[in-house]
This record gives sequence, structure tokens and C-alpha cells, in this order.
Amino acid sequence: MTRPLDARVAILLAASSVTVMAGTVVAPALPAMRAHYSSLPDAHMLVVLVMTLPGLVIAVTSPFMGLVADLFGRTRLLVLGLALFVVSGVSGYVLESLPGILVGRALVGLSVACVMTAATALLVDLTEGMARNIVIGQQIAATGVGGLIFPLLAGILAHYDWRASFLVYLLPAVVVPLAWARVKDVVKPAQAPVSSLAEFPVARGIVTYALAVLGMIALYAISLHIPYVLSAMGNSSPILSGSAIGIASFSAAVWSLMFGKLRARFSPVAVVAIS
Repeated sequence: MTRPLDARVAILLAASSVTVMAGTVVAPALPAMRAHYSSLPDAHMLVVLVMTLPGLVIAVTSPFMGLVADLFGRTRLLVLGLALFVVSGVSGYVLESLPGILVGRALVGLSVACVMTAATALLVDLTEGMARNIVIGQQIAATGVGGLIFPLLAGILAHYDWRASFLVYLLPAVVVPLAWARVKDVVKPAQAPVSSLAEFPVARGIVTYALAVLGMIALYAISLHIPYVLSAMGNSSPILSGSAIGIASFSAAVWSLMFGKLRARFSPVAVVAIS
């Protein structure tokens, strides 16, 4: 199995970092976008969907992506997801109609489901034991760093034109050829098929998923409302909004680097409880 800092792992961490761009990147532009489309019926709700629709699509499609990865190939799914992510993300810059932008946002959610599933599966395939714990922590840290950098860049661009914030989605384009050239599916020894799911801890699984849902609600609630709260306080700068959104992500990145050490000392349940 590969070392935590293997080049393939670095590419997968870079791919993982873009997943946070699904919603938070456009958050600094929301107030200006709402003003632009104020003449449309239900404009406020539709503009909110620009940020939240990708999350909904991720929630609906992610459960099926594991099967798609097994049938289609993890690397193929990763590259396809990254390419779709770039195209659908940048579509918000060129499309004029709000419904058209929402279609692009739905495709962003689909692409993120592809990238998240494929990148995580490949990281698990490439590592084991303590190296896997370290890499998973690095994956969350990479997402946190992306959560700091990308909203800040989007806020700077939105300061000049709210549409320009969508240009941040061009950045992952550099990862597409790297993923295609360097990352390959890992051939693992055949394992006996699971004959029954009777031993699956259903109650613990429900609690785990519930905590994940609450975490995502908190993430989107903060990112969604910060620009409006700052605007109400007289601080309508998209740059300030992007910076505020990025602070929490940067903090998550710092603490995620400690996951390997925490996991070595505490059980998964204890880590969740501490969190």
C-alpha cells in the first residue's frame, strides 16, 4: 500500500478539496445575485437554491455512486466528475437565465457526488492501517483549505461582478489531466461476497448519518446566512463574506490534521463524542 504522501494521494487530495466549492463559492455573490433577479417571482427562494441545490443533488445521488464506481471504474468516475464539475460550475458565468443557472448547479451537485465517492474509494484502496487514518485526516484538511481559499477568491471576484465568482470553478481543470495520467484503479484480491447484512449495526449507522446531516446543515446554514447578516450590519463586501465563510473551513483543516493522532488514542465513537 502507498505512503500517505504518494503523488497519487496528493492528486486525490487536490480533487477532494474542490468538493467544498459546490455551495460555498457562490455564497459571497448571493446578495448581488438576488438584487439582479429581484424582478422575477420568488427570486429570493431561487437565488437561495443556487447555493443549496447542489447539496440536495449530492444527497440524492451519492448513495448510488458507489455502485457506479464499481461498474464504471473509480478513476473514470473521478475524471468524468471533475470535468463535469468544471463545465457545470463555469456555466453560471455564461448563462443569463436563473433557471439555466439552476440546471448547471444541479449538475455541479452530481459531479461532486462522483468526485467525493471516487476520490474517497481510491484513497481507501491505496492505503491501510495508520496510513489510512492519516490520509483521511488529510482529505478533510484539504477540503478545509479549499473552503478557505475558494470562497475568498470568489469574494474578490464578486466584488467586481457577481458572475465572475463562478470563474473559480475553472481551477480544478488542472487536476483533470493529472488524475487521468497518474491515478489508476487498484486491483485488490478477490474477497468472499457478503451473504447477509444482518450484522450491520443499523442503530449506529442511523446515528452516524444523522450526525453527518446535522453537520452539513450547519455548514450550509452558516455559509448561506453570513453574507446577508453582514449586509444587514452594513458590511456588504463580498470579500468580507468570503473571508468569514473561510475561517470555519480553515479551522476544520487545522484540526483534521490531528485526526490520525486522535484516532490512534480514541475509538471512532469517542472521536465523534469529542467532536
